Amino acid sequence: MSAPFIGYADYHSVHGCDCPYGVCRCSECCTAKPFTCVNCGQSFHDDSLVSVKHPGHKNWCAYYQADPRHEDDESSSDNNNRARSSMFNPITIFIYICAAYVQWVLLSIVAWVSHLGLRCPQLQPFLAANGYPSNSGAKNLFSFLQHNIPHAILFVLPHSLLLPKTLKKYCGQYGRLLYNLMAAFSLHFFLYNFQPLQTPVLMNLPIPHSVHVVTSITMLSFAGYSFCTSPQTMDLLGVNVLLSRKGSSKGSKGSKGSSKGSSKGNSKGSKGSSQRGAGAPAGMDAITWMGICTWRKGEELGSGMFAFVTFTGLSILPQQLTIGDVIVRSVAAIYLRFRSHAFRRWISNIESAHHATWLLRASLLAGFLLTAWQMEELRGDVAILIGFFALTLVGILMYFEKPTNTRTD
Repeated sequence: MSAPFIGYADYHSVHGCDCPYGVCRCSECCTAKPFTCVNCGQSFHDDSLVSVKHPGHKNWCAYYQADPRHEDDESSSDNNNRARSSMFNPITIFIYICAAYVQWVLLSIVAWVSHLGLRCPQLQPFLAANGYPSNSGAKNLFSFLQHNIPHAILFVLPHSLLLPKTLKKYCGQYGRLLYNLMAAFSLHFFLYNFQPLQTPVLMNLPIPHSVHVVTSITMLSFAGYSFCTSPQTMDLLGVNVLLSRKGSSKGSKGSKGSSKGSSKGNSKGSKGSSQRGAGAPAGMDAITWMGICTWRKGEELGSGMFAFVTFTGLSILPQQLTIGDVIVRSVAAIYLRFRSHAFRRWISNIESAHHATWLLRASLLAGFLLTAWQMEELRGDVAILIGFFALTLVGILMYFEKPTNTRTD
């Protein structure tokens, strides 16, 4: 094993830490060491310490994950070959299947809220619940609420009460993966049984159908790729801890820095996340993390703000917005803001981009209302009422977005 020991400061300068050479004291020194034992998960700054029978490890270490700069090292290559062979372990395969299911449900939710399965029927077999509210419609508002609220509670209660730290007490290292599976199953169940309220229609998106479909598919693919290929996603899903990869999301200092850096598209932060066992920011939720990953990947291509605004401001809107859609999206948006400190903190860091999203949606709504009024498809007083309720909803959401509001995550 000839891969050199590169030291604290040099290692962190390469992977995004601003500590001056030789005096690195950042919290990531405990979790971002260059060499990690795949058997027991302990990390070391010197590869010679990995390949021996170190304290707390009954067997000799078989292989380790070396720093990516030394992939040409023959010994490291042999060890990585053995690491790849562990991929065929039944437990490892099961863990990856669970993680893939969670990611599939998450992407299907994005498609579902935008009715992508309805707008592009060819995608229905590949999306959970056909990718849109496909069940027969409710007769009225009361029937809509009576049918859907119990299914929503099945998601909200366990998602809010059985947090990863709680499940960890009873399920050990499987706690985070179990939490994500529980959320994915309950959301899948909600989508499958959801009964839509199809009237009245509040807005028809004033852009060509084909343009909207292409935009939605492109941005969903882009966001999905950004989310699924981020090394930190595996830590967020609970995979890293089960496969003995370092990169825990416990470090609050490093996590805050990562969150802030990612929100601004900091290139150093991107380098820091390139490791296979990179840790997700503490307190991060999957929806916010998808937005951050989309921003990061967009920044690599030239504009994180454009990618974020196009994804969240346009592509996830349905072509036809009903009162049922507004109720579901409003409740989900308030719940996300109320529960997720990570979301509120990130939104405060990208305030201009977030406001651009609101302006885009307001322009689309105003364009529809004006056109419908001019063509006498909508009475003026109804258009004013819709605009008033839209402004009221924006005010409510902006209140819950305040980072100073202290709530339990």
